[in-house]
Amino acid sequence: MTFRSHLIGVALLVLSPAGAPAQGRALPDSLIVLERHPAANVAQLASEPPISQCALRLRNEASGTEFQLRKSDEVLVDSQTRRYHSTGYYRVSRPGLFKMAEDEVLKVDCDTHTAIAILKPGA
Repeated sequence: MTFRSHLIGVALLVLSPAGAPAQGRALPDSLIVLERHPAANVAQLASEPPISQCALRLRNEASGTEFQLRKSDEVLVDSQTRRYHSTGYYRVSRPGLFKMAEDEVLKVDCDTHTAIAILKPGA
């Protein structure tokens, strides 16, 4: 299994191995893509690392809350077809929404745009 990580911007978030999920908080139920990486659909050579399939920006339709991609991870799930599964870590546009602190991130399945958990940074 191949694992790759991409950083977006200048902030580096260090998460504990288990992710230290924040308990007792509602997650956004529907996320829509506002902005994709410009090269997300460009074909690549087999020797090149994958380009993240995570959207650069997402929005929760119900609240209008926006999320900005900080980091993404790609895991190779099929070596023959070079298919990767992407997970994104997003910062909320306005801390306090969804009871998220400024240093917390929303973990999102980038293939389905489904929120998985709110994570606190590791120690």
